[in-house]
Amino acid sequence: MAENYKFDFNKELDKVKKDRNILISTCGAVAVIVGIFLPWYTFNAFKLSYSVSLGLNGAGILLLVLAVVTIAALLNVLNKDIKTMLLVAIVASALTVLVVLSKRSGSSLVGVATTGLGYWVTLAGSVAMTAGAVLSKIKPISTIEK
Repeated sequence: MAENYKFDFNKELDKVKKDRNILISTCGAVAVIVGIFLPWYTFNAFKLSYSVSLGLNGAGILLLVLAVVTIAALLNVLNKDIKTMLLVAIVASALTVLVVLSKRSGSSLVGVATTGLGYWVTLAGSVAMTAGAVLSKIKPISTIEK
């Protein structure tokens, strides 16, 4: 028999606030989403400067999807206490860290590409997402009222 579930945003927000690890992961995911749109690289050459953000292109979409998957998996853990969802959250957040680390800038022939604020915000957010998901796996969620 299908259970009739009505989504209540305030109730879900209260659950997230009660669990520190999921709050850390959720804040990290928000930082990843914000960081996607901040400048990731600044290119300086011949007295010109140009900034680039990932936006919703290629890796930006991948990071956005991984952040949303992590949040959805952790909220599902809050509602149903499914251990598989913790593994999904851990894998998605760890993949986010790997994608961010693979996008590190370097030098070019014409000038120098420096790492911008967006890279560091996204990296910090992805590490926070992973830490919160791993800590949720280590410390089971038992303090939350269903």
